Amino acid sequence: MDKDTLRHPKVLHLARALSISILEARGLLTTLWAVTECMYPDGGIGRMEDEEIAAALDWPRNGLPLVEALVKCGIVDPLFEDCPARLYVHDWHEHCSPACHDAVTKLGGLFANGMVSVRCVLFDEEVSTLRQRKAAALATLHAGKILATIAAGIEQVSGWSSRKVALPSFEAKSTTHGSTVPVPDSPPNYIYTKG
Repeated sequence: MDKDTLRHPKVLHLARALSISILEARGLLTTLWAVTECMYPDGGIGRMEDEEIAAALDWPRNGLPLVEALVKCGIVDPLFEDCPARLYVHDWHEHCSPACHDAVTKLGGLFANGMVSVRCVLFDEEVSTLRQRKAAALATLHAGKILATIAAGIEQVSGWSSRKVALPSFEAKSTTHGSTVPVPDSPPNYIYTKG
């Protein structure tokens, strides 16, 4: 994380929102980034409940006001309702360490907000596989909004442009449970063409 980030006005806003000193706010942010890097290198800190986030940050009070302040001050961004990560450390994909980019690349190349890791070198076949895997997972979650974010991330990195098409039904392997899940042909998925 850039050292100038600790002098950002958001730190002052966080200190005021939580009625703590600027030094305590800096400590919270430093701990947030360390916890995120160790436990959720894709930036999806919201996989933990509010109380778990508070405990991970050594926050002695109720977790809900802490998380609300982090969101209000723009330090953590809410993700779409259907997204399992729920909360994402603001611009994590831009400011995280190279080790996080490496970890995200090993996990499939996408951050929790759908952005592609800059270390993820994708060839045509890999782009196709990544698209199919993410499209299948997102279709089962009925998360068309997240799919649009992923499309933007792929377009940004690979130069591919998206167009909506209805894809036929197929079965996808669940990455978490290893089971086969039917994927409906609606909502429409995206396919990509070289732009």
